[in-house]
Order: sequence, then structure tokens, then C-alpha cells
Amino acid sequence: MSNKNTILIADDELNYVSSLRNYLEKEGFSVVWAKNASEAMAKIAVRPAAVIVDLMRGQAAGLELCRKLRTLPEWRYLPIIIFTSKGEESDEVVCLEVGADDFIHKSAGFVYCQRACITYCGDTYHKL
Repeated sequence: MSNKNTILIADDELNYVSSLRNYLEKEGFSVVWAKNASEAMAKIAVRPAAVIVDLMRGQAAGLELCRKLRTLPEWRYLPIIIFTSKGEESDEVVCLEVGADDFIHKSAGFVYCQRACITYCGDTYHKL
């Protein structure tokens, strides 16, 4: 069972995390931050309703986090949203192939990521 209003953000850019946190908290979500993929795996015990992943320095870390979560039965259906500065079509395709549910470029803005969390959390989301 997920923590219905908790979002785990795995991103090494504190400025983005702080801004995104503000948008999510306005909708009643609580946010847990991990600065890298290994820290995100350690914090997954909070049982988030969704995970927002940046591809981070070197694409491999974010992709590996997606792959790892998809191989674990308890996280197989956890919504994974990629929110990144990487913008090539090939980046998007690779992310979706490894199990991400959505790919949002950071230039699109925080509100897109906020709306994706509301959408993907579905029945587990209840505004406080």
C-alpha cells in the first residue's frame, strides 16, 4: 500500500527540487527528496504514491533507478515520472522503454509535473 500523498523526488538540483516541492505541497502532497538514485532506493521505504526522477549527471543513474524499480514486484506499478533537462527524442524513448510512465522536460514547467502526479496517483490521491 502506498503512502497516498507522498512523492519521492530523485534529483540532484536543489533549486528544481525546492520549486517542485512548492507546487506539489500546494496540492496536498508531501515530498521526500533523494539527491541520487542510490539514496532514492534507500528512501523508497516511505512507499510513495509516485516517483519523480531526473536523469541526473550521466543518464545512467536515473535510468538504472527506473530499471531497478520495475524489476521489484512491489514497485512494478509505481508511477515513475521523468522530469529532466535532457530533451532529445532518443532520451524520451529510452526512458519509456525502461519503464518510466511519463517524460516531462523541465522547460515545460513545474505545473506539468504537478498535474502528472495528480493524474498518476489516481485513486490513491486525495487532496488534504
